[in-house]
Amino acid sequence: MTSLPNRTRIEDSVRHHWATVLEIPAASVSPSSDFFADGGNSLLAAELVAAVSDDIRADIDIARIFLDASFAGLVDAATTGHHQTHTEH
Repeated sequence: MTSLPNRTRIEDSVRHHWATVLEIPAASVSPSSDFFADGGNSLLAAELVAAVSDDIRADIDIARIFLDASFAGLVDAATTGHHQTHTEH
């Protein structure tokens, strides 16, 4: 399976940390990749969410990865968290 080109800084961050946490090649991470199917567990999910949150300075609700464990779902959660964090004063 080939991955689509990165379109945003948030996608870059999620892809990098997803691959790092799961110890898989970043090129294997696609929008339909499932974190738990790729070998993730709850502890690694917490590590992933924390790493992405720190990297993009966003407040990401960890529950989101359990509701939608896809790469696209985490990108959406990170995007939402980033916008909320940077629009609140």
